[in-house]
Amino acid sequence: MAGLFVVILALYFGLVPLGQWQADEYDYFGQLRGGIGQAFAARMTWSPRPLSETLYLAYGQLANHLHQPLTGEFLGLLWVGFLICACATALTPGTSERRLPALLTGLGLAAAFVTSSPLFQVFYWPAGAASYLTTLAATLFLFLRVLYGGPSPLAGRWLCGLCLSVAALSSEMGAMLAGCFAGLKIIELLTGRQGHEKGVAWWLLPGVAALAVLLWAATHRLPVIESAFSVSSAALHNPLQSVAAALGRLALEIFGWSSGAKHVWSAVASFLSRLALAVGVAMLCPNSQAQREQGGHRRRLLVLCAALLAACFASLFASYLHFGGPGGERYETLRRCWILMAYVAAISVGATRLRRWQPRAQRRFAPLLLLIGVLLPWHVSPLMREYTVYRQFRAATEQTFQSGYRQGSEQMVFVNPQPGGVITPATLAPGTYTPDSQASGFNYAGYILRYFGKQTLIISPPPP
Repeated sequence: MAGLFVVILALYFGLVPLGQWQADEYDYFGQLRGGIGQAFAARMTWSPRPLSETLYLAYGQLANHLHQPLTGEFLGLLWVGFLICACATALTPGTSERRLPALLTGLGLAAAFVTSSPLFQVFYWPAGAASYLTTLAATLFLFLRVLYGGPSPLAGRWLCGLCLSVAALSSEMGAMLAGCFAGLKIIELLTGRQGHEKGVAWWLLPGVAALAVLLWAATHRLPVIESAFSVSSAALHNPLQSVAAALGRLALEIFGWSSGAKHVWSAVASFLSRLALAVGVAMLCPNSQAQREQGGHRRRLLVLCAALLAACFASLFASYLHFGGPGGERYETLRRCWILMAYVAAISVGATRLRRWQPRAQRRFAPLLLLIGVLLPWHVSPLMREYTVYRQFRAATEQTFQSGYRQGSEQMVFVNPQPGGVITPATLAPGTYTPDSQASGFNYAGYILRYFGKQTLIISPPPP
């Protein structure tokens, strides 16, 4: 079963060379040529993500130096980190009975993340992946550590703290999760329900970092981008309406609904797949006597489950309050993955009866349920379509960069990628553009021209 999950992940990993730049790359990487320190400081002012922005800066500098987009190399490194986090718990020292279940769980969750759409902004867009794939990898590793052992030993606690810190310093949503987790741990501490768990620094320090990130974002990021992306709605700048809208949207997403769902059966399939995967993982969890006696294990899972859902709500509330809507694709993708982990945590806590017949279930039923959870929401046709246009897609990007870096000409040709399925980048309508042209509400063509130092942009339709 693990081999099948590896094959699914390998198919999606194979698409990373088709990753696409958006306006962010052309704009920011062009600014880097005018001064690295100034451009980085300006971006950090409204994007307070020290870890992911440092990765993004290094990528931009290398791409500028080599005159190549290097999307496959950069996204590949981030994907490798994500896959390592999915498998790392199975490789850490511990009882042998946990290794295979932890490996199946990590690979199964990672496969489930990619067999549900949308994917582009988190998995195939460099700016989005630097922030949100890094956040997802850290939270997946945190979840697996808590599920298969918990942060009881000192090294385990600090590993969990490291995951929380990486999430908090990579994206605002990661900061929301670290902040919610720290808030719940403070409540435990004040009410005396923390049990025998020792140490607070491993969750308090990431919580302080998360608070700093969120405060900076609230005072510097929102004033810059709020007017450009806000939509008219009753929730805009209305806290009570935003709470109601966020709760309603979160309920829909918990029960499987997404912005891309075309009918209710899509939500039913998503809900059933989450349920199947969560029950399968619950059957796989080790049922040793030490595990049963470790009362704090269930409590830690409940805290993490509550933190994941609270962070999802916080992201929705902030989006409705400041922008009038639920946010973009990358936020929805991350929430979808967190909700799946919350399903697994909740059912694992209450699945003691399932574990009574675990030896038989582990051999027969648990892998089957994991497979159902991964395959039920999967639409294979977008993946297959992407592979049918693989060469044309790569050729379009190569032709664009060759044209942009060609010397002795003030004009360049931008080739729209061949329409596929999994990867959905921004495109421009065929025509001729100048640095002052406006398209799709922002000057995408102008960003491209300024990056390459050209005056005229000719948009070519996709090759037949």
